Amino acid sequence: MSKVSKFKQVAGKFLPFLNWFDNYKIEYFRADLFAGISVALILIPQAMAYAQLAGLPAYYGLYA
Repeated sequence: MSKVSKFKQVAGKFLPFLNWFDNYKIEYFRADLFAGISVALILIPQAMAYAQLAGLPAYYGLYA
């Protein structure tokens, strides 16, 4: 077993999402990026609003 494959195996045990990269298709990147930005544009202001509703400073919502 090569050092690279051993490293991938050990890293995959501690960080399972690394195993996904072997099957990831670069064609999905644009759609995944757009989805991530869309979710962030909704959830960041929502989290800040919930913090304010709880009587906390808005930036506390960023920690959630």
